[in-house]
Amino acid sequence: MSLNGLTRPFFGWISDMIGRENTMFIAFGIEGVRHLGALYAGTIRSWFVILSGLVFFAWGEIYLCSLDLHRYVRREFATTNAGLL
Repeated sequence: MSLNGLTRPFFGWISDMIGRENTMFIAFGIEGVRHLGALYAGTIRSWFVILSGLVFFAWGEIYLCSLDLHRYVRREFATTNAGLL
């Protein structure tokens, strides 16, 4: 199950408030915390579920990457670059 129906509007709203790059920094930071937490508490089932929820929450932000890609890279290869993302 994915939380995209909740997180895409949430991170879109955050992006409107503080900017795309800052929002991506926050989301990737959440994912980094999850990965570090999995190293230390990955064998505890309840923590594994909670930390997995954090990653699913942060994945809704990934659609901001394609917006930044189209802003910084020429448009002639936009579909190829979006496919690679």
